Order: sequence, then structure tokens, then C-alpha cells
Amino acid sequence: MSVISENLWFPPAGSVASHLGVRLFCLPHGGADGSVFRPWRSLVGPGIEVVPVQLPGRGNRMEEPAERSLVRLGKRLAGPIADRAGELPYVLFGHSVGALLAYELGRALTPDVEHVYAAWARVVAAGRRLFS
Repeated sequence: MSVISENLWFPPAGSVASHLGVRLFCLPHGGADGSVFRPWRSLVGPGIEVVPVQLPGRGNRMEEPAERSLVRLGKRLAGPIADRAGELPYVLFGHSVGALLAYELGRALTPDVEHVYAAWARVVAAGRRLFS
């Protein structure tokens, strides 16, 4: 993947710790862009790289049409996530609609049913209960 197209999904991180143990890919809630996770970079421990994900139709990608299917978006994002993760372990964090995207992304990253557990062990979802 080229640096130019990778930067569409992952805005420049600034300084990154010299020794990374895990990459935390952060998927925003509906209507938001990846910049909502920038403050997290100063809040996490050493060795964790917070990687906000910039979705089409949001933030600096406002000129692009938003993807209307989470399944298609998960499939489009799977390659860039795998490339950016490299050999490091990674975690997918999604908030609200981002959690649904994390689910679809996990499915796209592990099409082999026998290894699905490995993907779900890396998905963290956040939201709130609407009904009691």
C-alpha cells in the first residue's frame, strides 16, 4: 500500500514510541472522524500506539462519499489495517457504530472460521444501553 493512500485512513501520528508492543486502531462513532481519539495518545501507556481511523466522508476525507455499508467498509479497511499493523499485535476499538464496524472488520480480517476467535480477542466495543 502506498504512503499516500495509507495516510487517507490513518492521519500522521506525530512521534511514536521507539518500542511498540501493540497498535490500538480506534473507529469513531457515527458522524465523527478519527480526530476524536487524538487525545488518547497522551493517555495510554508506553508501548501502545493509538491509531485513529479516518473514514471516507469524514474529516479530511469529507470530499469522498461516505460508505453506506458497514460490511463493504470493513472489507475496504481490512487491507490497510493489516498493512499498518505489520507484525505487531493490534486491537480494534470501536465506539457505537464504530463497534459495529470493528465487528465487520474482524470478520473481514479473519475469513477462516477456525480462526475467528483470534479476531474477537482483539475487538473492544463501547456503547451504552438504550433500554433497561
